[in-house]
Amino acid sequence: MINYLAKKITNHYIKKNSIQEEEREIYEYCFDVMISTLLNLIAIAIISISMGLYIEGTIFCIVFMSLRGIGGGYHAKTHFFCFMTIMIVFAIYVILLKLLGTTILFYISIAFLSIGFIIIAILAPVDTETKPLTQAEFKKNKIKTLILLFIYTIIASILLIFNQTQYYSFNVVYPIFAVSNLMIIGAIKNREWKRTE
Repeated sequence: MINYLAKKITNHYIKKNSIQEEEREIYEYCFDVMISTLLNLIAIAIISISMGLYIEGTIFCIVFMSLRGIGGGYHAKTHFFCFMTIMIVFAIYVILLKLLGTTILFYISIAFLSIGFIIIAILAPVDTETKPLTQAEFKKNKIKTLILLFIYTIIASILLIFNQTQYYSFNVVYPIFAVSNLMIIGAIKNREWKRTE
């Protein structure tokens, strides 16, 4: 369905002479990613609004998507599995927010931040079979990922200091931890892919 929509949009712009026929593949891929991301955002927004987690959902999206976009990690083979992966990650986040108190979230935040920071600093960026990185792209993405990671770590640490903001620290820390886990899975898959090359 998403591929079909991406092709229709690309055809529309080719007919209007806004895109050259030779660029079809690039634009189809871009529209494909754009539609997929939009669907994920809409689903997260619906869940966030229905659960009364507006700020939490927004923070999750900003941290998760920015780190994941540059740092990479596991990518599902189909849009459906990609959507399900993000929904599972977000559902765990919502469950933890709803079930655990601020004190428990404080200690979990420290653990998640420490583990997530180390994993991302070591592994990032993690490319995939469908999106391999050149040496130059790898170095550039490594620097960008580390800068973002440091910014989010400083923000999370400041939020952890004050009782009134400790709850919001988890909103920054959980996406870091989730991205680090997806990087581990991506790195394992990469070894299998490179072994079969």
